[in-house]
Amino acid sequence: MKVAVFSDIHGNYQALDAILNDVKKKSVDEIIFLGDSVSLGPSPYECIDRLMKKNITFINGNHELYLLDKKYYDDDMSEQEIEHNLWVLKNLKDEHLKYISEQPLKYSLTINNKKYLFIHFFLENEVYPFKHISIFKTDEYKKVFESVDYDYCFYGHFHQGRIDEYKNKWFYGIGSSGCVKGNETFYYIIDESGINKVELEFDRKEFDKIILSTEYPDKENISSIFFNKK
Repeated sequence: MKVAVFSDIHGNYQALDAILNDVKKKSVDEIIFLGDSVSLGPSPYECIDRLMKKNITFINGNHELYLLDKKYYDDDMSEQEIEHNLWVLKNLKDEHLKYISEQPLKYSLTINNKKYLFIHFFLENEVYPFKHISIFKTDEYKKVFESVDYDYCFYGHFHQGRIDEYKNKWFYGIGSSGCVKGNETFYYIIDESGINKVELEFDRKEFDKIILSTEYPDKENISSIFFNKK
């Protein structure tokens, strides 16, 4: 079995397009997206529309949940961030929201006799379902890893990415394929040869052009932090 995995495209349609076009060449059995298709980047409609129409296993992230119900807003979310999410909402159709509402928060597979878990981030039973990313600032992440009963866990949300081995289990925080500073994006391939990262270029000039021509809340701050665009 061959599986392609990526996460956190965040409205970067050019990166998404490059990934899906490259995956076509790999004859994969399944494509798994780990959530956060929208927000931050300028093309929420194009990204969610492409993903929902390509027979992709889609796992909801926090930015999908923000669109469904305001109760999922983070406590530390600013008014500008809320305004930005409302802008995203206005750019989507009812069919997109229906699709999001039907997607899971986790997905599992057995590949080469190993159990794989795919999530946007680690879950807990609260109104807002994801643990805070600050778990990596202390040893709390070890307790979280301990509770995962899989051989491999793939997750997104933590844009910088990290890979950990903990008590014979592997945790692949694969990072954001959309929030990148240059002209390269990436995805992962899982197959009988192992786990491999595939890096490739996308049309950064077109992406920058779209940012410049699209007005949306908090664009200047977001573009500088997440896309190195000033």
